[in-house]
Amino acid sequence: MLSQEEIIESINERNFDEKKYYKLILVGNKKYEINPKEILKHIENQNIVKIKDETKLEINLEKLSQQNNLKGIFIKNLLERLKEHPEEKEKIEKAIEIGLDAF
Repeated sequence: MLSQEEIIESINERNFDEKKYYKLILVGNKKYEINPKEILKHIENQNIVKIKDETKLEINLEKLSQQNNLKGIFIKNLLERLKEHPEEKEKIEKAIEIGLDAF
């Protein structure tokens, strides 16, 4: 798990073909919010035109939902909504990520 600065450094260390344009997709687990636009600002290679964040939070949501505080109630409500509306999984996961980042 890399910090945002380490992600930027790792991208800048790579050699890319100067005649091609690239879209980077970040995958894996994370413990913090990643800002693709901010990363793109610090990339030295001008051939990288887009960065997409497809990483997932590395958090035990079931355990958090059992807490007797605002964060626990928030997670519990969204997990219940996820069970009722599995087709909204991506949207609900993003809401959880943004909410936890705000806490």
